[in-house]
Amino acid sequence: MTSLSTLLFQLVIQYKYLLLFPVAVIEGPLITFASGFLVSKGILSPIIALLVLIAADLVSDLFCYAIGRFGKDWKITAWIFKKFGFDAHKEKVKRSFKEHGGKVILTGKITHALSIPFMLGAGYFEMNIFKFILYNTIGTAIKSSVFMYIGYLAGAAYAKYASQIGLVSTLLLISAILVVVVVAMVKKNKK
Repeated sequence: MTSLSTLLFQLVIQYKYLLLFPVAVIEGPLITFASGFLVSKGILSPIIALLVLIAADLVSDLFCYAIGRFGKDWKITAWIFKKFGFDAHKEKVKRSFKEHGGKVILTGKITHALSIPFMLGAGYFEMNIFKFILYNTIGTAIKSSVFMYIGYLAGAAYAKYASQIGLVSTLLLISAILVVVVVAMVKKNKK
């Protein structure tokens, strides 16, 4: 872990849900995984953590929706829509949001890489806000539950295999040193 992620991890342990919310607004999936890890250690409650994470993700996505809806004339919005091909197929994309908005939002939530452009698109093409919130919450609940469960499993596995992880790390280090020594000896003997 980097020093920043270690610091965030320690702060979340100390301040729990008070800090979990703003951090999850900024970086959802990583903090959701970490929350699952903390749930496995008994530091966070699974229900409270999941509700906080869903609320944080919804706030983040509503921010993207608002940028799409009210920032139509901004250069960054135009660039994003051009980059993802929305401009070239504007009417088709608009129709997709109107006729299949729920499916589009769920697809955006599941395919994490497309989430931001889809949330911006929902605002840009003026998807009904209540429909957006409904499908976004459903998608977020599913995605957050899965990421949290994976984090929980990682935490449980870490506790179970921590001593073996240390042993394997030591063996890998010794193996790497031996490889370097052997290569150096072979090169020295060739000269």
